[in-house]
Amino acid sequence: ARWLLGTEAVPNGAGKAAAAEGLADKWRLPSHIVLLRHGESLGNIKESVYRVIPDWQIPLTERGKLQARNAGRKILDVVGKRKVVIYYSPYTRTVETLDQILETIPAEQVCIVQEEPRIREQDFGNYQDGTMKDIKKERVRFGRFFFRFPEGESGADVYDRVSSFFETLFRQFKRNPISKIGPDEDYVLVIVSHGITIRLFLMRWFHWTVRDFEKLWNPPNCEPIVLTRREDSLLYELPPEMWRRLGITHDAPIPVNYFQFPVHYCSQKPCTMQT
Repeated sequence: ARWLLGTEAVPNGAGKAAAAEGLADKWRLPSHIVLLRHGESLGNIKESVYRVIPDWQIPLTERGKLQARNAGRKILDVVGKRKVVIYYSPYTRTVETLDQILETIPAEQVCIVQEEPRIREQDFGNYQDGTMKDIKKERVRFGRFFFRFPEGESGADVYDRVSSFFETLFRQFKRNPISKIGPDEDYVLVIVSHGITIRLFLMRWFHWTVRDFEKLWNPPNCEPIVLTRREDSLLYELPPEMWRRLGITHDAPIPVNYFQFPVHYCSQKPCTMQT
């Protein structure tokens, strides 16, 4: 079984090919969207480092580098012979994760590698003191979307800049041809970012509610979240395995509003299971 998320499929029969051809003229949608949280960082195993090292300079551990290399192989399995477009956060741990991934993907398949500050980590304040553990407990009680860290950001702030990043993505999707990608070639979009940013990307993409967001948790380090587009359609699928990586099972699904390129519309339909 699998969850179907995202958009309506194009019509069947003779209209299907014509609709698909028309979409190809207007949109260069990726065959897959891969969202990857960075590998294990020094901050993941020793929170006290945030008191002396700026968050954006926290490096990967050796285990994190190994995770990133393994993630590169998993991404390559998704990519196959397709071209790749990559956006990444400028934080050290995401840059080091990207470096390991690029060791795996053949250079001739990589068309765009673009640093993107808008998909950086949530800002917790310049340095994190000994009170941060209590503050994070307060965030859970208050609600992770609206809670604002002292001298930092709320989840809502991150949502706003992710929404701004979508404008860039949509311009990329409409660019025809995309640099170094032939008009008939598929490509895979890879985004190397952070746990909360990935959750908010999904929230924005599928128009989930704030209450839906509060059900989600960060995916494990370097475990890819893969959205797959159905052939000749605008429908992206998120398999149950990906839901489990976000802390959700099919017994407690998140309802979604469907999203269609290039038009938004609200159908208020829940996810559906197909076997």
